[in-house]
Formats: sequence, C-alpha cells, structure tokens
Amino acid sequence: MKAAVYHGPLDVRVEEVPEPGPLGPDEVLLAPLVGSLCGTDVTEFVAGPKMIPLHRAHPVSEHQGPVVLGHEFVGIVQAVGAAVTGLRVGQRVVPGAGMWCGTCPPCLAGRTNICERSVLYGSPTHGGLAERVKVPARMCVAVPEACSNEAAALAQPCAGAIHASVAAASRPVRASRSSASAASAAFFWPRCSPEHRATFRSSC
Repeated sequence: MKAAVYHGPLDVRVEEVPEPGPLGPDEVLLAPLVGSLCGTDVTEFVAGPKMIPLHRAHPVSEHQGPVVLGHEFVGIVQAVGAAVTGLRVGQRVVPGAGMWCGTCPPCLAGRTNICERSVLYGSPTHGGLAERVKVPARMCVAVPEACSNEAAALAQPCAGAIHASVAAASRPVRASRSSASAASAAFFWPRCSPEHRATFRSSC
C-alpha cells in the first residue's frame, strides 16, 4: 500500500510500505478518507525530527526509524478485532490523535489527554496518511451521517480548540496558543451543525 512517510527534515515520500498486519482483538483497520496536517507535522517537516524517533527507539511504542505521518483524519472501518463492540465494518470513524495507557495518575483521574505514556499516531508510531492503518477501537468515535469527511477530519483539532476556549473562559488567558485555539473555536463552532458538534464534543 502507499503512504506518506517521514524520513527526515524536508524529506517526506509517498512510497510503498507494508500492510498494517494482523489486528489485535481490540483494534480496527481503517481506510483513511481525508486527513489534515497539524502544526506538529509542519514542525517535523521543517525542523525535525523532534518527536519522531528516527534515531532512537520510542520508550513506549518502541518504534524507531521512518514513520507514516497523520493523526488528524477520518476513515472507514475495514475490519474489526474479535473483542471490538460498538463499531462495524463500513462505518465512518474519527480516531483520536493518540492512545492512552489507562493506568497512570492522569488517566485514572479521567485526563487521558495528558497520559504519561501516551502514543501520538503519526509520530512515535505509524499514522493515517496511508491507504490503511490499524488503531485501537477505543480511540474511535463514529461520524454522524450529516457530517462531511472534511469536517470530520477536523474533529480532533477542533476538539482541542473547544477545550482551550472553555478553559480560557474560566481563567485568564496567558498564552498566545490558548488565544489562537479559542479564536479557532469561535470561528468553527457557530458554523457547525448539531451533528458536527456532537462529534467534536465526543473527541474532546
């Protein structure tokens, strides 16, 4: 299959790569439809590697070397693992940007977004800028029928922006990044249908 593979700064190649391999019991195989590029991707392309473990194995994923980019995308479920419930073949889903461990203090407190052992897809492990990718089923949120592929691909970054805007409303904004995220949410939110908003909230 073909994928966009990061080999180093200013070196991303669309090339043939191996298939994702057998599914684990709790994984799903996705065929990505639309993906977006994050500022993280741009930073890695221009000035990396920073998070991508090109030269040293990642302590959690254990991946080392070139990596398939992409952590903001929407895809169709192609296959499900034996223990997966709630997702079906043919369904459109948005996976979260990264996987959490579920056992560290932040995870146990419900803050999986700041997991101490999180793995960001498309960075320390292969992501969604490929013809197929396997991800944990619990990362995935079903996409409403009325939601376009383009809007769904923005669910993860928009969820981050919404979270920042909610946080900014409860305390003084001290960082330009928070201001930018709040501004992004202010732009997108009024333009979203109720179905889109439900998807974005589920991704927060």
